[in-house]
Amino acid sequence: MKRRRALLAGTATVALSGFAIPLLRLEAPHLWSGLLSARSLPVLLAGVVAALLAGWWLRTRRYRWARTAAVLQITALLVGWMLAQYPYIVFPDITLQSAAAPAATLRFFLISLPIGFAVLLPSLWLLFRVFKAEALD
Repeated sequence: MKRRRALLAGTATVALSGFAIPLLRLEAPHLWSGLLSARSLPVLLAGVVAALLAGWWLRTRRYRWARTAAVLQITALLVGWMLAQYPYIVFPDITLQSAAAPAATLRFFLISLPIGFAVLLPSLWLLFRVFKAEALD
């Protein structure tokens, strides 16, 4: 039953995408041209191939491969969208440059990040070690 719902959801998503693409050209020409650029088109095509593979593997009951392909599909589509929007975060008002923090803040963040990891990672390791050891007993 779950497999059938997943296949129906994938089919509905493809159908809605088919309706949305012509609207994108009319309503967001900047994004449309970005999606067709040499920078983002290969990534988006990889996402389409991954979506087709996910559907095929779901249909043939290869669930692990279907999950992997679905993860690749979503990753490729998000990265392709990001590349299509570049350099804008919100077109036409906010660019990456205008949204960036001041240099002093970025420098402080880059210096404090390794220190935070040095404290956090051993703490997490200990936490998982303690709770996993109790669960195994």
